[in-house]
Amino acid sequence: MFIDDYSKNLVKQIDDIEVEEDVLNAFETNKKDYRIARPAYMVKNEVADRNWNTTFKILKHTAKRLFEVRQDLFGEYGRLKNWVYGPYNKESADTSMEKSHNTLCSYLKFNIEGNHYLKELKKQYELLTVKPNYIDKYVILFLHYQPEATTSPIGNVFVDQELCVDVLLKHLPNDYYVYIKEHPSQFYAHSEGQKGRISDTYYDLAKRPRVKLISTNEVSFDLIEHCQALATVSGTVGWEGIVRGKPVIVFGITWYENYDRGVLRITDDASASKIESFLKEYKYDEHAIMAYLSSVSKNTVKAYFYKANHKNKGLVTEQECVDNLINAMKPIITKCLSDK
Repeated sequence: MFIDDYSKNLVKQIDDIEVEEDVLNAFETNKKDYRIARPAYMVKNEVADRNWNTTFKILKHTAKRLFEVRQDLFGEYGRLKNWVYGPYNKESADTSMEKSHNTLCSYLKFNIEGNHYLKELKKQYELLTVKPNYIDKYVILFLHYQPEATTSPIGNVFVDQELCVDVLLKHLPNDYYVYIKEHPSQFYAHSEGQKGRISDTYYDLAKRPRVKLISTNEVSFDLIEHCQALATVSGTVGWEGIVRGKPVIVFGITWYENYDRGVLRITDDASASKIESFLKEYKYDEHAIMAYLSSVSKNTVKAYFYKANHKNKGLVTEQECVDNLINAMKPIITKCLSDK
């Protein structure tokens, strides 16, 4: 149905294509300066990092966590001393996962050690970075924060992002570089980037021919502006590239992967072999983008899967999210059952 709607929209005049206002606004916003177009979650993550990036701030958040769960401390699930010093429900067979958590000491230790590790990891990464040379022909690969659903499971085998680099190096012209920019959230103190990256990853990448690591301080839109193409597993940056007139190479499942006028999805060596011709033949087509966005508007529902999104202004409540998903799935399930 989605592809059919997209095909029908392509034969319409651009003024006759209907796109929901919020989707159209998002499109127009991404044409602007990065300070305006920067995703809201990136701004929030940066603020959260400033609120977590010292031992004192971690102690403050730990105390807040203790206050939030105080109702359980002397209840049927355990005593205060167990929560602070010893195993608290993690090893109890009769306690649900929802009512279990780490001890206060282990929670504190994890965050302090994690913060120290991430500071060192960032230092190692930045030591290997170079300034972008906009005379270069390059594809910019924006790494994903890990661990996260955007690569596992959405990226399949490309959860190993070094594999993305190897595919690009193999199939790009020999005079092309692969620029790599790490995701800023990988180093944020409130995140869990210490679970998803080691410094050896950066050293391995830097040893590859025609690979340049780029500082997280570089503005993403500047890198997009001067690139020949951009690559991502499934990131928002792919959508930004489409809007800003660049061919986009994706390695995972994403909502814009079927935009055939500007996106090439890599699933195997056969699709990867099309990279060079894809770059040569690419032409920006705003009419096709509007056709695609109209199909997105018609065939999607407002919902979220990230736990904090229901708190964001303008998004649906938790109950609305559940209702919207159920109502969207009902006709599909009914049709599947009737076909049997």
